Amino acid sequence: NGWGGAMSFRNGILWLAREDLYRSTDSGLTWSKRADLRKITAAGVVTDLDFFDRDTGLFVCPGGAYRTTNGGLSWSRIGNFAPTACFRRSARTMAIGASVTSDGGVTWLSAPFNNLSVFCVRPLQDGSIAYFGGSGPYGYLCQTNNGGKNWTQGTSGADEDSYSFAVDSCDVDRLYLSHEDYAFHTDQFSKL
Repeated sequence: NGWGGAMSFRNGILWLAREDLYRSTDSGLTWSKRADLRKITAAGVVTDLDFFDRDTGLFVCPGGAYRTTNGGLSWSRIGNFAPTACFRRSARTMAIGASVTSDGGVTWLSAPFNNLSVFCVRPLQDGSIAYFGGSGPYGYLCQTNNGGKNWTQGTSGADEDSYSFAVDSCDVDRLYLSHEDYAFHTDQFSKL
C-alpha cells in the first residue's frame, strides 16, 4: 500500500510519520526513529501529523487521533478518526477533522455541516481554523474563529476531490488548493 504519511516542521525539528515516527534536527540530513506507531495502533498508516512545539504533537490514522507530550516517545488516544488534524494557538487547542477542542481533548465542538466530508484542516494566521470539505461535485471552505462555537461555510465551491490546502503567508486572501495531479490558487479566499 503506497498511500499515507505526513510531515510537520516546528521549532527547527522536521517530523515524518507513516507507520513509524522519525525526526530530524538538521533539515532532513539525518533521521532518528522516535516510535513504532504500529505498536500504538494497528489500524493503518498516518494520514496527518502536526506538532505544536518540540514535545507536543498529534497524528491521525484510521485507528483514531493520538497526542504526545514528550516528543513522540509515548502517545495517548484522544479522539476518533478524521483524515486531518492541527493545533491552533496553544498545545491544548486543536482540531481533528471538523471538531475543535480548547481543553486538550476533554470536550469537543463539531461543525454543523454534517453533509461535508472533511479532507483537510489548517490553522490560519489570525488564529482561526479552516477546513476544506466536500459533498457531491463541490467542496467548500468552512471556518471558525471562536474555537468551534460558530462556523461559516463558503458560498462558492471548488472541486470536491481536493485534499489539501495552504494559505499564502504574505497574502491571506490567496489560497492554494491541491486536486489530484495539480495545484491551483485563488485570490478569493473569503469566497470559497
